[in-house]
Amino acid sequence: MSPTVDLFSYAQNFPGWTGTKLAQLLQEAALVAVRSRRGHGSILQSDVDDVVDCLTVGPKRVGIELGHQGQCRRATTEVGTAMTSYLLKRYEDAKVESCECISIIPRGQSLSQTVFHRLDDESYIFECRPQLLHRLQYVYYVLLGGRAAEEVIYGRDTSRASVSYHADASWLARKILTMWCFFFGTLTKNARTEELIRGMYERTVSLQWRHHAALLKTIKVLLDKKEISGEQIEYILNQYPA
Repeated sequence: MSPTVDLFSYAQNFPGWTGTKLAQLLQEAALVAVRSRRGHGSILQSDVDDVVDCLTVGPKRVGIELGHQGQCRRATTEVGTAMTSYLLKRYEDAKVESCECISIIPRGQSLSQTVFHRLDDESYIFECRPQLLHRLQYVYYVLLGGRAAEEVIYGRDTSRASVSYHADASWLARKILTMWCFFFGTLTKNARTEELIRGMYERTVSLQWRHHAALLKTIKVLLDKKEISGEQIEYILNQYPA
């Protein structure tokens, strides 16, 4: 196995996986390495990532290829979601999951996907109630990032590419409001929901506009390569500051 393979990150990002499941992961990665590189003597990070995608999302879908417009929409949505997490960390020191990779290669039932790094266990187990509420709000920003990026690039003509993220964001908004009422007293729920959604969405769109050049560059790179890492997104943000 190549020394560049970070086994700790897999163990952290998949806490429910047993030792047997992790062993299966490496066995499958070894088979991928043998099939893809004759005579190569080690398992690379890319081999393990391919197997992780296959086990968690599904195998690559053969015979299904989006047209250029569809790929652009998918790339915009996924990049907007991932980039929002990095921007929240930069501007607000938010404790939120960062992007590990983005792919617009159809797998399983998904046409594109963004994979996030899991935080350490203490972030989920020992979080106090106000901190939990704040982190849920940051996650809500991230879920709105895809739709916000579409609005920045295409105007109000947003597509169904961001529908799944928007549905998750709506569910999370209701959860935040429920927790807010429980922790800090009752509020007028309907009015508060509208205020919360509008304010957070406008904030997310503002972040995307501030880094419009980085957003466009990242989308272009993703369209060219089909898959990019979180490190590449961070590099582009550094090269194209606000």
